[in-house]
Order: sequence, then C-alpha cells, then structure tokens
Amino acid sequence: MRRRLGRAGEYGKGRVPARLGRAGEKEETAMKGSMGIDHITLCVKNLAAAEHLFTKILGFDVIWSARDVGSELSSMDTVVVQRGNAKIALMQGNDKAVRSQINDFIVKIGQGVQHVAIEVDDIDAVCREWEAHGVKFSGPLKEGRDGFGPLKQRFTFPLFPGGGVFLELTQRQHGREQSKTFVLETVEKLYKDIERDQVQGVEQTIIDYDKILSEDLRFRRTS
Repeated sequence: MRRRLGRAGEYGKGRVPARLGRAGEKEETAMKGSMGIDHITLCVKNLAAAEHLFTKILGFDVIWSARDVGSELSSMDTVVVQRGNAKIALMQGNDKAVRSQINDFIVKIGQGVQHVAIEVDDIDAVCREWEAHGVKFSGPLKEGRDGFGPLKQRFTFPLFPGGGVFLELTQRQHGREQSKTFVLETVEKLYKDIERDQVQGVEQTIIDYDKILSEDLRFRRTS
C-alpha cells in the first residue's frame, strides 16, 4: 500500500499556470543573493564504465568517491568528477534488503540526471522563502564540514508527479581555490531521506499542483 502526502495531482493534463503565488497576491521576485549550479548527479548502471567515460574520454578528474553509502537496506557507490567548474556526481545502486533508490530511479526513469544541486549563499533563508511558497523538502537540513568549513545540504521532493528529477540546496564555505568537496556524513543522511520515503511508499511532489491550478483558475475567473 502506497502512502501519499497531500496530492500530487493531475499535472500534465492541464495548462501550467503562469503565476505560482496565492490568488490576489502580488507576485514578487523571491530570490535574494547569488545562486549557481554546484553539481549534477547522474544515476548509472555501471559506475566503472561511467567513470571511464568522464575521466579517460571527456577529460574530467576524480575529486571524491565513496563506497557502500547508505544503510543495511540498500546503498550506493559514488564517484564525483570535475573539469573546470563543472562537477558531476555518478551513482550506482547496491540492492540489499530492498532495491536501491538509484536502481529504482533507473527502472522508473532510466539512466540520467537524478538531481541538480543549487549552491546558495544562505540556505536557511532560501528554505524559509521556498517553504512560504509551498515547497516541500524530503527531510530536514543536513550539516557537516568539508575541507574549508561548514557544509549544509537539503533535498526537495521530485519536481513533477511520477518521481524523477529533484533539487538540492547547498551552502558551502570556500577556500581560496574555491574547491568544492563532498562529505560522507551528509551524503549518507540525504540518501537515507530518500530511502525512507521509498520504503514507506511516499508519493509527493515539490509543490501541490492541484492547489496551484485551482487557485490560478479562481484568480482568472475573478480578475
């Protein structure tokens, strides 16, 4: 039996509204501070082959790797590669008591982008801002330390019904070389957030599309 948190709705059968605010409210530009892409994460079936592609053919270097990250239920192996400012995390699932979320993603969606990590200056402020607009996160903020200082990360639920790509917010403290590393502790905690929802059968999207569509319709009828 699958448990649902709110309603993912029938997004895709209707037109997406141009405005995402509540009816009657003035839209404002929400973003404050800088944002950029921290990394992109790919789910792959064969990590060795993917690593070979990026390092031997595409010219990337390995900057971080970890094996058996997860829990007693399932885990993943990961390699992070970088070339210039481009960072890509490669992940291969390890099935144990349950199918790994990586392999589950591949079965449902196929190999490819699982999430996009957005780097922000103030993750707490962005989380408050997004939550005020109805954004749902898959778990609480995760905190750790990389080679330069505090590291904060948080996952959203998938962007659209049916699962698939989601977002990560990341806040880092940089050294002079602006290097961006990964921390096993936070990676494992983030993995367990998704595993928990997978095992419990949670179906949730980043926002409530039904609510947005109905509010947009009411706004258009009264405007």
